[in-house]
Amino acid sequence: MDPIVAFVSTKGIQLTQNLSVQQKADIRAYMSLINTVLVNAELYICWANDETYYEVTKPRYGSVYPWPLNHILSFRRRRQILAKLSVCEWNEKSLEEAD
Repeated sequence: MDPIVAFVSTKGIQLTQNLSVQQKADIRAYMSLINTVLVNAELYICWANDETYYEVTKPRYGSVYPWPLNHILSFRRRRQILAKLSVCEWNEKSLEEAD
């Protein structure tokens, strides 16, 4: 969202000009919720859940690369995301907790 907001701002348009202080605070809270919970939930479901990873994420992520690069890059990306989820304490959650 930030690149979109920055682009619109360069055109002289303020997206929040008609909002009250309370509404602006609500927007910040919702954006924080999205960035801390929903993004991690999506990453968990796509990369940490084995069934989704092997059936959907790995084939899609690797489809643009030739063999064996498709397997190597998928493995590296999964390892990076699992490390990020570990820092956020999302790596030990079950699929039901991530939903």
